[in-house]
Amino acid sequence: MASSPPDGCARKASPPSPPMLWLPDELLGYIAQFLPARDLAALLRVQQRWRPIVSDVARRKLCCLDESLRSSRCWLLALASVEALVGVIGRRPEHGWVAELPALAQIREQEAGVTGRIETLLVKSAMAAELRHGLCWPLEDALGVALLCTFFRGAFAKVLRRTACYESGVAPASQWMLRDALLSAAERQQNPAPNVYALLQGAKSSLCENDPSWLALEGIEAGSPTTLSLLTHSPAIASATRREARAGSTWVCFESLPASRAGHRSLIDLGSGFFLLPALACVSVTRIEKEPTNDGPPNLIIYMRACFA
Repeated sequence: MASSPPDGCARKASPPSPPMLWLPDELLGYIAQFLPARDLAALLRVQQRWRPIVSDVARRKLCCLDESLRSSRCWLLALASVEALVGVIGRRPEHGWVAELPALAQIREQEAGVTGRIETLLVKSAMAAELRHGLCWPLEDALGVALLCTFFRGAFAKVLRRTACYESGVAPASQWMLRDALLSAAERQQNPAPNVYALLQGAKSSLCENDPSWLALEGIEAGSPTTLSLLTHSPAIASATRREARAGSTWVCFESLPASRAGHRSLIDLGSGFFLLPALACVSVTRIEKEPTNDGPPNLIIYMRACFA
């Protein structure tokens, strides 16, 4: 007959381990291939030793979604962004982005009443010339990014934030092209961007105007918790110099870092003091400060860091 433990020495039951901790690596790898990127990330929070398995599963899933995606700094982050892209606009279409320019031009004309031949816009595009000759971008990347981020920026932003436009087949190739071009530029960029700024609200080019996901920062104040993060839906342009704005404005300051295994962490240099944050980037608040002004209420500066792959 088993003896009882002495008083005060009662055995404490160990907490049960999560069932997946007992799975062999081979079985875990099989199960993981059916999980979305968000659940794969949750696995890493349970066991860091599963990182090679999760990374390999993410790599294979990414290549199945799009054969052209064969390299990445962070397979898991890249899979999350591609799953989001495929979930909204579908897989990469067979037609090229140039075929979508007439539809974007029509949206541009309807929205702003602005007309103009695409060839003429390209000739006028200082950004295209600087990307091509100053920053040595491939010709097609320079032309595409310049058109979509300047002349067609409003029309493209409208397309990106309206699911109905995605479903009607407007601009899916342009979205894929923009992602490819910006990731290639991020790989070529040797130094992180300086601190750059963008207005949160109150201007036609503000972050909230072009991407409603930034509304998550609305009402934030100095001293608020800095655990907030969001996923961008459309590209955002920031500048190394702040233009005139009324006192009491809210600015977002992007702090860039060198690339790491976690992904690209710097905005992309467009030349002339402008920098671009790609769509489907994860941005997180690091701190919030008030900035005194000469005449009026203080400005609010929200410091953020981005990561994308």
